[in-house]
Order: sequence, then C-alpha cells, then structure tokens
Amino acid sequence: MEFDRPLKLIPAIKHYDWGSLESSSLVARLSNSTIVEKPLAELWLGAHPKSSSLVEQGGEKVPLVDCLSESSTTILGQAVIDSFGPRLPFLFKALSINRALSIQAHPDKDLAALLHRKSPKSYPDDNHKPEIAIAATEVEMLYGFRTSQDIVRQLKRVKELEYLLGVSEIQDFINAEQSGSADRLLKSLFIKLMNASDGAVKRASESLSARLAEQAVLNKDDRCAAKLLEQHPSGDRGVFCVYLLNLLTIRAGEAIFSEPNTPHAYISGDLFECMANSDNVVRAGLTSKFVDVKTLAEMLSYEQGPPRLVASEVAGGGGRVFPTAAKEFEVLKYSRTSTDIQTNEAVELVFCVSGRTNLVNNDLRFELSAGDSYLIPAAAGSYSLEIDSAEVFRVKIP
Repeated sequence: MEFDRPLKLIPAIKHYDWGSLESSSLVARLSNSTIVEKPLAELWLGAHPKSSSLVEQGGEKVPLVDCLSESSTTILGQAVIDSFGPRLPFLFKALSINRALSIQAHPDKDLAALLHRKSPKSYPDDNHKPEIAIAATEVEMLYGFRTSQDIVRQLKRVKELEYLLGVSEIQDFINAEQSGSADRLLKSLFIKLMNASDGAVKRASESLSARLAEQAVLNKDDRCAAKLLEQHPSGDRGVFCVYLLNLLTIRAGEAIFSEPNTPHAYISGDLFECMANSDNVVRAGLTSKFVDVKTLAEMLSYEQGPPRLVASEVAGGGGRVFPTAAKEFEVLKYSRTSTDIQTNEAVELVFCVSGRTNLVNNDLRFELSAGDSYLIPAAAGSYSLEIDSAEVFRVKIP
C-alpha cells in the first residue's frame, strides 16, 4: 500500500442493544444499511485496537492499526508521534440512540492508567477520553449535577427517593441547602443512591411507575424517568439519576464537551462524537455491562449547575470549528463552500456526512458521498475540498 496519499476508510460498525433499527437513522444512512436486522449503534472511524477501521486501496482491505504499525511516521507525522506515540490520537464516531446509554464518566489520564493496571479486562486503555458530542438530530441527555436548589426541589417532589436515600438523609440535604452548605453532602447523597439495595430500588421503581402512569400530564423530568422505567421494567438505580443530574436537550448542530470525571448519559437521538483514542468507561447504572459504583463515586468532580454548550466559531476556508481543551483533536465542519486546507504535517480525517464533495490532493482526486471518509496522512501534504451542498467533518490535531 501507498501511505503518502489519502487513505479511504471502511468504518467499524457496532451493534449494541441501545442502537436503532430504523433504516433512516444516522448510522444506517452513513453505513449504507438499507435493511437493518440488528440494532445499529455506532460507526467508528479510527485505529482503536478494539475496532479498527479498514484501509481500502487497490482491492486490498487492511486494518488501519496495522498500517500504523508498518508506517507510523508517514501516516501520523513525527510531531504527532512525539506527542502521543505511534498511534492515531483521536477516534471519530456516529451514534444512533434508541435506548438510553449507561450512567457513566471517563477517567482522567492518571486514573485511566491506574485502572488499566489493576483491571485491564474492564479498563482496556491506559488513556483518558475527553470527548465532544455534536448533535445531528435533537439529542436528550443527562449531564453533570443539578444545582443544590434544584435537587432539593426534586427531593421534596419525588417521594420515591425516600426509599433509596432515607428520610433523615434527605432532610439533612434540605437543611444544608438552606444554609448554603449542601455541596458537601452531594457526594454522600449520590453514593447512597448508587448503593441502595435491590429491594429498595424495586420498590421505588414500582411506586414511581404506578404514580406516573396515573398522571395525565408529566413534566420533562418525569417523562424521562417514565421512559427509562419502560426500558428497565425491573428497576434500575440509574432511573433516579434523572432527579440528581441535569436533563437537557441539544438541538441539531449544537455541541457539548465532556471532560474527565463528569457524569453523563445519552437518552435518545443521533449525534457525532470525537474523542481521544480510548474506550475507557466507568459505569454505574442503566446498563447490563460491568458497573463500578465505587470508582465512579470517588472519581466524579461533583460540579453543579447547568452545563455549557460548545459554541462553534468561524474558521478559515468557510468552516466552523468547535473549540475544546482537548489536545488530541479539533473538529471542524464545512458546508456549501469549497476550501483549500494547509496541513501542519500531521494526520487528519475527512468525513462526508451528507451530499457530495471532492477531495483533491496533488494530482489525485477522490469523490466522496455521504458515509465516505479518508484519512489524510502527514506525508500527503495539503489538500482541498470542493463542496457543493454537502456537509463535511474534518478532524485535525490542534
């Protein structure tokens, strides 16, 4: 294979039970899946050992991770290797969510390395996982802790929380909020919820389900709880996180950045994600996968208040950039304009998500339609995108 030219990628497709069976979903559309027989959850573009994209060239299909082993400097660039080692620093995904994902957070670098050493089976990566989510449709999600004032409102309103937290613990938090010191009790309140007995969870879930079913009109929080109860009819602690975490709706085109140690869970919708090249997840609810309540409870930052969305900014060439604190990636989006791109001699990714565009590199010309992606090796140099009524994501190293 020649690695000094744009490399056509074949994405890895993940089938999880929370994925969509709709042929119109984002993952179905971008993977050209017209007949969906099992849930389509994620599309991965990258070189993670768990699910590497394939490089297609001249009839050959070779895992990108193997290509990197063969020619890392040509593909990544020496500066990238010096900063991140001989691996692709980022991973780009598309997600289609029909059922809620787990209550989860991602460890920082130090904790990721520690967890990997202690339990490599449960935590396969030694790397952190800062990530940005960019909504393709309306996305509902939980993110970060509510303010103490808002939590108190929920504690007074949702009587089933008494089964899980205890009357005295709830009253202690209410009293502390009135004196301005509730933040010091938030961690213990969350731990109490996550460690509630199975019997208490079952009782609380049955009571909440019955009560919500009798109400003619539900507010946003209760609608979400009712949806999660339908998905977990035998009960789940994660259902009651709705009343401790912020419930927000992100509109198409809006973005949010998840830093390490921030609890979150996607509830529904289609979105794009870009992250550091890691699959480390610490889970504590709404899942049948491995959960680690103790680690999650200790690692969380317990920052409170409404989350801040990432405001995109005008970038050169008619694109818009989504700025974050991540050192491994920077995401730009282009639409309805052509642009010349000067690389910084580092690897990049181009992913067409709608319409058609042409990628031109030296004397080579590649036509991309929705779902097509190319990795631009460092040795390939500068390139241009000829965009006409298309949407294209570009991932680069900041």
